[in-house]
Amino acid sequence: MKLQLKLFMLVIPTILMTACATTANFEESLNVWIGKSESSLVGSLGVPTQIIKLPDGDHALVYASNRIIRSGGYTTQSSSYNNDWNHKHSAGWSGSSTSTQQNVPLTDSLYSCQSRYIIHQGVVIATGHTGNDCKSVDPRFDVIRPLFQQQPPAG
Repeated sequence: MKLQLKLFMLVIPTILMTACATTANFEESLNVWIGKSESSLVGSLGVPTQIIKLPDGDHALVYASNRIIRSGGYTTQSSSYNNDWNHKHSAGWSGSSTSTQQNVPLTDSLYSCQSRYIIHQGVVIATGHTGNDCKSVDPRFDVIRPLFQQQPPAG
């Protein structure tokens, strides 16, 4: 029982945080890095996936994430009973039963996010992102901080 309660206490906040995850919150989490040093960024987020040299001499640090969510791959069956209320037979009410089977195909959905930080003279001057998985939780509702989302140090 204790284990079930602990799991419940962990799962409910996670579900609530997921429901509050938005792209606007993700953009805010990127923009807190503006004005911070490149070394602080790399120290917190780790080695970037890619470094792009820009024509003006600046460069962009790119962090990319991809995940696949697999769903389906099962069969459902439903039964329904239809009464014929208009005709009474000597044995009682007549009716018919139907059973329907539906195959739900296995599907893979790709979720990705690519965040970019433009660096000028060792300082983050701009941020941007692309992808369908660029979401994060409003810090006011961030009870359990996801491991992949880190905050920059002060200063």
